[in-house]
Amino acid sequence: MEKKNPERIIIPILIAVLAVLCIVGGTYYIKVYKPAIKQATEESTLVAQKDSTPQKTGARTLLAQINESNLALYKDGDYIILSQDGQETEYSDWASDFSTKAPTLYYEDINNDGIKEILITAYENTDENYNKSLNGLYVLAVSGEAGSRAYDVYYTNSQNWSEYFGKYVTCYLNQPAASPDLLQFAMSYKNIPLEYDPQTGYVNKQQKSTPNQKVWFSKVLRENGENCTFYKMTSAPSVIELDKDTHMPRVYTDIYAVYSETEQKQYIGRLYTQITLSADSKLTIGSRSVGFSPNSEFKADDPRG
Repeated sequence: MEKKNPERIIIPILIAVLAVLCIVGGTYYIKVYKPAIKQATEESTLVAQKDSTPQKTGARTLLAQINESNLALYKDGDYIILSQDGQETEYSDWASDFSTKAPTLYYEDINNDGIKEILITAYENTDENYNKSLNGLYVLAVSGEAGSRAYDVYYTNSQNWSEYFGKYVTCYLNQPAASPDLLQFAMSYKNIPLEYDPQTGYVNKQQKSTPNQKVWFSKVLRENGENCTFYKMTSAPSVIELDKDTHMPRVYTDIYAVYSETEQKQYIGRLYTQITLSADSKLTIGSRSVGFSPNSEFKADDPRG
């Protein structure tokens, strides 16, 4: 009588068991696992939606205050609370981070209309490339009497202001053909086009009839005893702050030259301006406030005398 090999019996049984497990597993994945993923996704989305609703913690933190003006700024959870003469107004949609760094608070008339505005700068983020702390600016126009005041809030930040400023002011940097050892930085309002000599590369000198057009010169970087070749102009993000002395909102932007021969950027100088509130209620460039302060390390005289 032929003896049966136990291995021949076990192998078909194992195959049958594995087939059953695959069927059960597939059914579990379809009926249980996939719906569980869907449910988890729906629940996480719901949580995110719930978390986006502004919340208070009940623990109020004083951020800044001006005692002589009865002004104070508080934070409670997601809310920023402005208190003036005992009247409180809450804001939950302000973009800045009021927790990382203390905001700056002033109460000044920035547009000379005889009415003071509430001025707040608050930290938003840090530009790692240039190591610049960037702020949001809030200008609150106040109307009404104590106890029943209303506030119109005007806001800008580094990116918004840079885009706005670029619509009205032209900045130009080149290496004049007549003076390859120099860089020429020129600035003008958009309605006064920059004019320059195509042969020398010099921008036309400032005329009394065009006081808003100005020119500055800097020495170029040198590599191995040779003048570097100017490639392009670049700038750091615009920094908005409140002047400690005048309390006026101001902006500065550092200007750099980039060269073909080196990765080193050359700091040319600082572009600056003030922010004011216009008659038609817009944050705008302060009258005659745009200027440029060249870097003294590289500053040069106008070669034309």
